[in-house]
Amino acid sequence: MNQLFDHSFKSIAAIERGDFVLPFIDSAIVSIKKASALLFSERGQEEAKNILDAESITHCLKKCRSFAEGDDSLTQLDYEIYYSYAAIKTKEADEILQSE
Repeated sequence: MNQLFDHSFKSIAAIERGDFVLPFIDSAIVSIKKASALLFSERGQEEAKNILDAESITHCLKKCRSFAEGDDSLTQLDYEIYYSYAAIKTKEADEILQSE
């Protein structure tokens, strides 16, 4: 299996609110959902969730999307926390799959 999603999303250093970042976030969400479905079909629900907690990751990415769209209830720090969690968890899942 290839990487779960394009990790170039992580190379965006300073995110500004607006349309620039939305395609990256949307692409990551779609990729996570596809990877989750593939893992589920290959390994079953429990093992798929142990490798990739897609629900938590997509929640974080959706929060990042809300921030980029201008949600005033979220701060830059919120964005960085949500983004970091999603990036770390997808990297861990990629590493598990690459080691198998």
